[in-house]
Amino acid sequence: MAEPQRVVTISSVAEAKQVTKNRAIDEVALLVDAKTPLSSADGIKVPARLHEAFEAMLRAWMKECEQEISRVDLLISTVKEKLAIPDASLPHLGPPANQRNPRNLPLGEYPIFDESAVRFQAPYDSADERTRAIQRDRDSQKALWKLNLQFLEAKKKVLEEKARDLERRVRIVMDKSLESRSLLGAGYADYRLEHTTA
Repeated sequence: MAEPQRVVTISSVAEAKQVTKNRAIDEVALLVDAKTPLSSADGIKVPARLHEAFEAMLRAWMKECEQEISRVDLLISTVKEKLAIPDASLPHLGPPANQRNPRNLPLGEYPIFDESAVRFQAPYDSADERTRAIQRDRDSQKALWKLNLQFLEAKKKVLEEKARDLERRVRIVMDKSLESRSLLGAGYADYRLEHTTA
């Protein structure tokens, strides 16, 4: 038959060593008085358990931040690859060259507006004019990709700042909790911290 539990109040680690002398680790559980900040509970396992749970939570959050940044990095690489495509290799968008007109308005199957409101424009007469119109399409596409790149780089910067800010803020909360008098460690507790939904 197991020995009945007994509670002994102690006020120092030295006393804890004396009380736990000749006892197995699973026979002893030390609890911190609620009036003692955990930072003063040196040598007792409560702060260590809390630190382990905290660090596991923080590592998981930092990993989430890194994964989000990595996804944005992949998009940035994709857009940079598009920007590196030579003009001649860009896919042709818009109407065929022989249907291009001076106002650079789409004809035929490409209208995105009320066609009846647009006065008809005859196609360009010269190959040079048609070539310049197609180059404007390519330049317009690259300008859009450059804007896309700026958006992605801005997002990446915000995500990196968010990760640094998150780490800084939760460390401040942890430090304050260790310095404050509270019920942390004053009783039995499950030291797992909820930090992810997965």
